[in-house]
Amino acid sequence: MGKINKYDGVTSVIELPLKTEKWQEDRINKKMKNIAAIYNAMLRYELDKLTCLKSSSEWQENERTISHIYDLTKPFETVKKKYDRIYEFKIKSAIKEQDESSDDVDKDKIKETFLAEKKELLETLEADRKAFEDEILQQIDMDAISKKAKAQTKKKSQSSDIYEDAVNNLLSKKKSELIEKTGKVMLKEAYGIKGELLKNAKFTQFGFASDVAMFTKHYITSIGANMASLTVANPMWVAFSEYFYGNGRRIKYKKPDSIDAIRTDGKSGIRLIFENEKYYLLISNSPYKKEKNGNVYTFKSCYGQANPIKIEVKMDDKEYNREMMNAKISGICIKRKLIRNRYRYYVQFSVRRHPYQKKDADGNLKHSVARGKVGVCIWRDVIGAYSSNGVKFFNLASGSEKYDKERGELSRKMDEILRMNNPDNFDEKGRIKKGKIVDGKRVRLTWVKSNLYKDLSMQYRELSRRFVENRTIEQNKIIYDLLTLGDEFYIYDGNYSTIKGNLEDKSIEEQKKKADRRRSIQTVAPYMFISKLNNKLAALGCDPVVKVNVSNDTYWYNHAKGRQDKDSFGANYMMLNSFESVNHTIYRAFLILYYESKTKQYVIPEEDWKLFLERTKNTSFLRARNE
Repeated sequence: MGKINKYDGVTSVIELPLKTEKWQEDRINKKMKNIAAIYNAMLRYELDKLTCLKSSSEWQENERTISHIYDLTKPFETVKKKYDRIYEFKIKSAIKEQDESSDDVDKDKIKETFLAEKKELLETLEADRKAFEDEILQQIDMDAISKKAKAQTKKKSQSSDIYEDAVNNLLSKKKSELIEKTGKVMLKEAYGIKGELLKNAKFTQFGFASDVAMFTKHYITSIGANMASLTVANPMWVAFSEYFYGNGRRIKYKKPDSIDAIRTDGKSGIRLIFENEKYYLLISNSPYKKEKNGNVYTFKSCYGQANPIKIEVKMDDKEYNREMMNAKISGICIKRKLIRNRYRYYVQFSVRRHPYQKKDADGNLKHSVARGKVGVCIWRDVIGAYSSNGVKFFNLASGSEKYDKERGELSRKMDEILRMNNPDNFDEKGRIKKGKIVDGKRVRLTWVKSNLYKDLSMQYRELSRRFVENRTIEQNKIIYDLLTLGDEFYIYDGNYSTIKGNLEDKSIEEQKKKADRRRSIQTVAPYMFISKLNNKLAALGCDPVVKVNVSNDTYWYNHAKGRQDKDSFGANYMMLNSFESVNHTIYRAFLILYYESKTKQYVIPEEDWKLFLERTKNTSFLRARNE
């Protein structure tokens, strides 16, 4: 196998199917089951260590410091909303606890107690924020602020009100900058202390790689140290990192059949060999060594597993596969996928090179890439793109109507069967209970699932898999089409979260709108689409997609009228005048190319606006209102 002489830091992945026999699949499944057991045993050990760390006074003091820094530097309305949510949860939990223990519950008294506590906390916090802001103000050079204000108002009226407004604006801006800068310095120091505490407790990537060896001993005949480190320690460290420094809330245990991949670095555990013009995987197993009376005894693992498993890699004679396999392999991963109610096995090779660019019979690139800026806007299930090279408009959810209909029918049947077999798990309004009381304690619900329910569940899963696979193919085609417009992409920094939030105070119409939005996001998967586009740009050596944050007011800008006009925007159009409209997704894709973040305004040359109108007319994106 050939090697690339110079490595530029880029890693690509190629996936190929495996030609497995039943006994080989059983061995792979056994390894995955053992990996899940190792993961859960190690996770319990790490969570016990974390409990001890959290109980230490140094950790608690540092966590209070970090929280207080955020309370001092964030806007007060944001901080107040945080404590509103915290105390709302405390009130609900206290009332629920009292309901379970006694029948006579004074809800008003509980609520009053917690609200008084919150009021006292916010008053103390306001005093601390005022003292913090006073310290910041002492650092500001007022003479420099005054000179700058005079320079700004020099050409304007000499009114004292204008001068005072200029001073106040400059002072407020400078104060915000210093608060943000000071907050970053304080947080850096606090997180540095947190990092030292974690390091001392061996909460590091290397510490996890060391700990996993303790739990691999029992499975040493089938799980090697390299496989355990890459398949158990690394993913667990990622989960803990998200918990410590990200928005992770808890680290969960793995179900026995939830692990669907095993990884190695390609040097031990799983290796690739080339024999008789074919590629094979060698999955090695280790003999079991035991020391007794000073002597070391070596035993083969059960059923002769010490012998390596040799599996053929299915690889057709495509130029893409040949070129990718000639690169140096930095990692091997065996994955299983449930396809048509049966597991299929694949191997993923991490190779040190850019993805091979496919070529046609004449040796030219199969997918051309243009140069230039491209504005992109995703709205529900459609995407619009505009550049100097043309205009494009795509549907990101083609075929979703049929999928939604079939999924709805299966979901309805499954729900009917589940309710029929588990009537005690639902309340009078048909909602799922939050557990049941047994001997004064709340325990989880138990569900009876019939064979028919399991068959429908498998159909539902297969239907979802087919849809995701078809969506992936369609999105890849759309990405290739977008690259014909340019290689520098700008997109609105939208929120694609599907969290329901609190809908109790919303009207039925608003709830339906939010439900439709969540459904469209789940169907289209815009984050996944942007990630694929970034991967393709990285493979081409281009910069990733630039996310542009546009304020809510600027979002409704109508350039034809020269002002913000939310009323001119409809379901899928933007009114240019009383008679003509343009697709608002294409319109926003055009606007984003001319947005200036500093001034928060659109600067659009007149000739570019005329070219946009001309192009949208030619491509049938401009419509008369009476059509």
